[in-house]
Amino acid sequence: MKISRQMIVAAFLFLLALSITVEAGYYRGSLRKAESVHFGLNFPVPEGKSVGGKGKKEVVLYYNEQGLLKRIFQPNVVEIGSHRIKNVGDKPYVVRLELINVPPGMEVIWETNELAWDDETKTLRRPLKPRQRFGMSWVFHIPEELRDKPVIYDGGLRVIDAETGEQLAFLPIKILNKEGGRR
Repeated sequence: MKISRQMIVAAFLFLLALSITVEAGYYRGSLRKAESVHFGLNFPVPEGKSVGGKGKKEVVLYYNEQGLLKRIFQPNVVEIGSHRIKNVGDKPYVVRLELINVPPGMEVIWETNELAWDDETKTLRRPLKPRQRFGMSWVFHIPEELRDKPVIYDGGLRVIDAETGEQLAFLPIKILNKEGGRR
C-alpha cells in the first residue's frame, strides 16, 4: 500500500487537532482552582446551612497556581462567578449583592446579562420569584502590591433583601497564594 503525501498531511492535522483538544481540556480543568471559579448560591439560607450546592461553604481561588498563558497575558485578573444565584424561598425578593472587604486599589468589575440589574446600587430591580435565578460574574483586577501576599482577598458575597436590609445569604470568598505554588 502506497502512502500519499495527502494521507500524511491528513494524519498530521488529525494528530494536531487531537493534541489541541486534549490540551484545551487540561487547561480548562486547571482553571477551576486558579483562574476562574464558578459556584451556585441559594438564598434565603437558614442559619448554619450551606449557601451552595453539594455542601460548598466558601469559594477559594489560588492566584499563584495560574497557568503559563494566564500569567503571561492576564497576570492580574481572576474571575469568580455564578450562573445560579437562586431564590429557594417561598416568596419573591428584590435582591442587592455586596462584595465585602475589597482591599483598597483592587478593582472589581461586575458582569451580568440580567437586564433588570442596576450596576450603581448592585440591585436586581425586579423581584426574583421562588425557584428563579440569575447569573453574575466578578472580574478582580489584582494590584501589583497584593500579588505576592499570602492572602490577596478575604471577604465574601452578601445577598441582601433590598427592601428590608436583611441578609439572606453570605458566601465567604478568598483569593490566596498557595504555599509552595508557582510564581
